[in-house]
Amino acid sequence: MTRPMLWTLTLCLAVEGGAELRILSPQPGAVVHGLVPVQVDVGDLPVRRLEVYVNGRTAGELGSPPWTLWVDLGQDNMEHLIEVVARTAGGGRLEASVRTGRIAVHEEVEVTLQQVYFTATSRGEPVLDLTPAEVELWEDGRRQGIVTFSCGAVPFTAVVLVDASLSMGGEKLAAARAGVRTFSAGMRPLDEARVVVFADSVRTATPFSTFPEVLLAGLEGAGAGGGTALNDALRLALAQLETRQGRRVVVLLSDGVDSHSVLSMGQVLPAVRRSRAQVYWLNLEAGRARDGVSVRSPWRTAAQHQEERRLLEEAVTSSGGRVIPASSTEALGGGLANLLRELKEQYVVGYYPSQRRHDGSFRRIQVRTSRPGVELRTATGWLDL
Repeated sequence: MTRPMLWTLTLCLAVEGGAELRILSPQPGAVVHGLVPVQVDVGDLPVRRLEVYVNGRTAGELGSPPWTLWVDLGQDNMEHLIEVVARTAGGGRLEASVRTGRIAVHEEVEVTLQQVYFTATSRGEPVLDLTPAEVELWEDGRRQGIVTFSCGAVPFTAVVLVDASLSMGGEKLAAARAGVRTFSAGMRPLDEARVVVFADSVRTATPFSTFPEVLLAGLEGAGAGGGTALNDALRLALAQLETRQGRRVVVLLSDGVDSHSVLSMGQVLPAVRRSRAQVYWLNLEAGRARDGVSVRSPWRTAAQHQEERRLLEEAVTSSGGRVIPASSTEALGGGLANLLRELKEQYVVGYYPSQRRHDGSFRRIQVRTSRPGVELRTATGWLDL
């Protein structure tokens, strides 16, 4: 029930035959939030029912003493208009109101902690003992202060994309199935994933889960056939991760040949940057004779297919992920095992950007270390939205 505001005065008392209707709590101008008692003094009035309104909406009714109603005013810093209406036994009506205050704020500054994930290696082996004193973070050429630093303790949420198009027939699809088993078996209790099987459209998709049996159910009966809408599937995976908190990961098991997508990889690339997801491509065509140049389709020339493949690699590397050659079942299993180990051993640093513009510009970041011989891999930046 909604009713018009009754008063605009800070405090109003209602009087009938010398008896007053008064709001004792909260006091006029008081800064209040959360659960607050609205306490009313009815004096000698023969009150039959007391109605309480907050900001014009019904908060509750009281039919007997004590004339106190607890209301939840929320946590926002704002004024509230509290009104009470007393109905007397003789059919009379009295009203009183009080307006609370708010803390004066001359300027509000939004500060959002940004998290950056990076992998540290030396001669191809992981480096797990870096200290905050050895790491620097730069954004658009300005050094940023690191306020959080940890290694290996952050759970991830992943979308595993399995290409089941005609070009993935035979041993490649079998290798992809085995790869999903390897990936799901290696997840930690707080990690979660979903499996999406696609060709020229999505064939099956599991819910996000931590249980391997749920993820493997998405592969039951999956056979190779149809064209490949890789770009569309990647964009779908990014959209599904938008509502997930924490570290986001896309794992693509495919030969990388797109023939049926509505979207170009150039259109997907901004979504990769916006999502902050790390994209890993297990390239099931790596090491084979075909390099993508000879591929043609009714929608793209051979040169355009080559450009799509190059942009896919750019999307992967710019996200902080990498392309992993996986031309056999053994190579795919080993590649996914290494990927899981990498995710478990990544560092995460947090910082407050010195200049937020919220203009959609791309903020370039670099993570550096003073330790000789150590290489760091991370995303190239993020969109300031």
